[in-house]
Amino acid sequence: MLTVADKPSTASGYEAAFAEIVRRGCLTLITAAHDLREYLVVVGGLAFRNRVENKDAYDLFYVLRNYGNGPVEVAARLRPLTEEAIVRTALEYLREDFAELESPGPNRVALFLNAGEDDNLRAEVVGLVSRFLNEVERPVDG
Repeated sequence: MLTVADKPSTASGYEAAFAEIVRRGCLTLITAAHDLREYLVVVGGLAFRNRVENKDAYDLFYVLRNYGNGPVEVAARLRPLTEEAIVRTALEYLREDFAELESPGPNRVALFLNAGEDDNLRAEVVGLVSRFLNEVERPVDG
């Protein structure tokens, strides 16, 4: 299992105060979930907003596209943690940064993949994040 201590680059590129927020977010998720992989969408949402690296946007896209059955499964795994303030903050950042084709998130994914202004790729990014957000906010039946 990957732990925060195993990944010293987590704080790389952040201001000191924000590095502490990311560290606390990682620790909250690891403590609650005993694993971090499917929760990288939260850490990535925080990272992208505050570091604005193309790779941070791509990491979010990659997790939502490739983890399990995609955004629905990631949302189901994350839903129990949505009362955590750090998770709510990350979800709000995702909502703002990946809302439409011209938003920073989809553009950064395209830049990371050297895809320029590929509208199909950017639409896929917006669609995956939107699907994830809709699912994570959907009331659980039962």
